[in-house]
Amino acid sequence: MFAPEGLWTIIREFTGFFNIPIITIVLFGVFTRRVPPLAAKIVIIFHVVSYYIALWGLPQFTGVEIPINFIYVSFVLFLIEAGIMMLLGWYRPMKGAARRNAPKVSMVPWKHALSVSCVLIGGVAFLFLLFSRAGLAYADGIVSPWFWPLTALIAGVTAVLAAFSYRHWNEKYTNYLLQYKSGKNESSRVHMEPKNKA
Repeated sequence: MFAPEGLWTIIREFTGFFNIPIITIVLFGVFTRRVPPLAAKIVIIFHVVSYYIALWGLPQFTGVEIPINFIYVSFVLFLIEAGIMMLLGWYRPMKGAARRNAPKVSMVPWKHALSVSCVLIGGVAFLFLLFSRAGLAYADGIVSPWFWPLTALIAGVTAVLAAFSYRHWNEKYTNYLLQYKSGKNESSRVHMEPKNKA
């Protein structure tokens, strides 16, 4: 049997071919400006080949099996790939790594951002409640007697926080953004508005 531990485990082993290099590339793409595109290509090829060799190639061709779980193999490969990207970023940094700030849309923050964030957090809390032992996982019925009072509590707290954020935090947030924007020079202030207002 090829998947003695179950189908889910074999699916997770196969997703290891692409999820670790993607995580590495995205992390270095977000937090650095020096790593060149060549590093991403090298990391993808290195990961696919070495992951296959570590999990299936060595046992199949040499009879040597690495006695650790595939998640640890993925972690070791993540560290190696992060080192490859740092090394290439240091040895051959990307040309033109300066930040270009020319947005095509308005970058003015949305005034409902804080209140919608409160609603989203309330939705996550409700989902946690729904799939907990007080919700659908209740053993003695469809939902526990505490489900509806807790749902009302979450809805009430969410509504109060959303209204409070819209009335009070929004003003502080706007003042903070105006202070931050006034601290910048005139050229960066121009970039807050879109290029073509068609």
